[in-house]
Amino acid sequence: MVRLARSDRLRIAGSRRPHRLGELLADPSLTLPLAVDVKDGRAIAQVVDALRAARALGSSRVWCRSTRAVAWAAQVAAPAEIALLRNTRGAAATMRYLDDASGVGAAAVSLHQDAVTAAVVARAHSLGLVAYAWVVQADGHARVLAAGVDGVVTDWPRIALAELLRQGERC
Repeated sequence: MVRLARSDRLRIAGSRRPHRLGELLADPSLTLPLAVDVKDGRAIAQVVDALRAARALGSSRVWCRSTRAVAWAAQVAAPAEIALLRNTRGAAATMRYLDDASGVGAAAVSLHQDAVTAAVVARAHSLGLVAYAWVVQADGHARVLAAGVDGVVTDWPRIALAELLRQGERC
């Protein structure tokens, strides 16, 4: 996961020094899809511009908590997957979040593991949203995967992979 630290500086998980997004995108060893968590919605245009310049929009996910920034990016950043981020507590707040994401044109949401239920995932899918789960505890993978999420954000990829295999998913 890449996190925007300032308007054009990035911190790569496990790295001590900030990087420019353009530097990262120019690295030929970067072959995996990129997920950019834009912490300040005012920086989303710079992120989209850098991804476009690197011809990486099609293999990128751009996530942000700002509904205004997500609405803008959803209009101009195709084919990148644009997601609205929000931690919610309770079914009503989670359903509002899904409606808000759909309303601003987001393609995806990332649900806190405590908000994930089969009904929430079904509602996200009915709105045309990809439903990711942010797993914050190592023992949370089985439940969120069983609920039918499309993917997980986790600090425990080996546990997630083992659980996917246990549940019979092809990886």
